[in-house]
Amino acid sequence: MNTGVKQKSQANFLISIRVLDTLKVNIPARLRSKFVEEAIERALKKEQFLKALNDSSGTWSQKDYKFDTEKFIRSLRESTRI
Repeated sequence: MNTGVKQKSQANFLISIRVLDTLKVNIPARLRSKFVEEAIERALKKEQFLKALNDSSGTWSQKDYKFDTEKFIRSLRESTRI
């Protein structure tokens, strides 16, 4: 049964002493796990986005996409003239 509480699991990994010291100086002990979790989550979302962007690269080629930006902007400007 899901009571709305997120399940947690302990993770063990190594980080540099410099990063750990900076974390301890700047983030109160009771907030460190949440801080690290949120930082990892942001980094993972960025990685997923970059991977998707890279995977979709070349999906459309310039020759397949025939859109004249200058012509479009000109038509917008002309349509508002009285």
